[in-house]
Amino acid sequence: MPSTTPSKPSPLLLAISVFVVHTLLRAVIVFGPGMGGPAAADETRFHMPVIQSFAEQWPSVDLSSYAAASTPGHHLALALLERGASSSVELVRFVSGAPISVLLAMLVWWCARRVGAIAALALALPLACSPHAVGFATLVVPESTSWLLVAVVLLVTASRRVGIMTCVTLGVLLFASAGVRQLTLWCAAPIWVAAWLSGSSLVTHPSRVLPECVTRIDAPRERLVRAGIAFVCTLPAFALVGWFMNMWGGLVPPGFQSAEAAAQISGGVVNQGLSLSAPAFTLCLVGVAGFIFLPMAASGLRSRSSTVIRWGVGGAVVALVLSLAVPTSYSMEDGRWGGLWNAARLLPTILDRSLFTAGGAMVGGAVVGGLVIGTLPVRARWVLLSALVASMAAHSAGAQVFQRYIEPLVLILLPIAIGCAYEQREDRPPVWSLLGPAALAALLTALTISRVGAAVPA
Repeated sequence: MPSTTPSKPSPLLLAISVFVVHTLLRAVIVFGPGMGGPAAADETRFHMPVIQSFAEQWPSVDLSSYAAASTPGHHLALALLERGASSSVELVRFVSGAPISVLLAMLVWWCARRVGAIAALALALPLACSPHAVGFATLVVPESTSWLLVAVVLLVTASRRVGIMTCVTLGVLLFASAGVRQLTLWCAAPIWVAAWLSGSSLVTHPSRVLPECVTRIDAPRERLVRAGIAFVCTLPAFALVGWFMNMWGGLVPPGFQSAEAAAQISGGVVNQGLSLSAPAFTLCLVGVAGFIFLPMAASGLRSRSSTVIRWGVGGAVVALVLSLAVPTSYSMEDGRWGGLWNAARLLPTILDRSLFTAGGAMVGGAVVGGLVIGTLPVRARWVLLSALVASMAAHSAGAQVFQRYIEPLVLILLPIAIGCAYEQREDRPPVWSLLGPAALAALLTALTISRVGAAVPA
């Protein structure tokens, strides 16, 4: 079977090239036709007015109530730029989107060290071409900084032992991430898991997922010490979010806590509430994208076929239960609209349960069970699983299940999972398997092009 050969360019040189090319492409859009779509509407209605308001109030900025549903770190940083440089909106957009260029460069660098240059580019291409990621890269929205910080946490925790200094660094990253988007507090989970696993060597037979004796923990003292240090290092992020919650009287600023308050903000929606359909929708997205990425790990899946099948079936069953336990039909009132929710709108539903969402979630559960649990090395397996579960729980604590909130995570997690699948192997993804991510990237590019230069929704 043909495979991609090890790449000649160094991963670092490749990453620098990706950063430069992506930055130039961003500049063409930002200083040219501009970007439309939901993120553009968010910029116009919420983020730019907040940044301008903060710049006018500086240094006595009122954080108790403002017209954006996220914590204000990104806005405060850009308010300084707005105030200090009297910047044009294009310059603010260009600076705001820079973290996405860094994210793509880091992802390519990390993957290239494991699967080679061509496969690494294929893995990162869907994220780079996603209309949501392009929107984050060319508009003034906090998701750009947020997803960079999330990606760094995941790349570190999935690939290396976590010592004291790494715990401190990850704690700082989590604090910064929570200061930009409070939702990303879920990143504490993979930090804790990585620290626990770092307390002792991770030696296990590849055919096993769970330890032979679940009642006896090896090296409990070392694991507890590492996990305790990690827990302490993440406390400042929890304290920061707690401080904002106390000031706001909820998880988001007051203007987004009730229908009456949101009605006073142009385009405002209620962000505080519960969305128990978030796990099913997340797994549906994993299923759609994972089905395309999965062939890249074909050799690893074949070598552990019995484990992959067993856990893949188990994951599909769990996903089916999650998707049938709560309503998953299209509903703007309940925050289930846009993106793949439109497929749920067009296809049959039974008792408010979308057959499309259920089917997609089952595929996603199979991908998680077969690839993440059945194939990956121990550290990556439990770190990525904890990240996925924690993120689903976090999104369940919000009133809106928008695809643009979740899709970037899926397109970050899957390349990391494929990269980890080759950490203990000497082969590379087969060349034919790269066609899937390339085709997905082409489809996403078409969606992105339709938004370039498009009018911003009123």
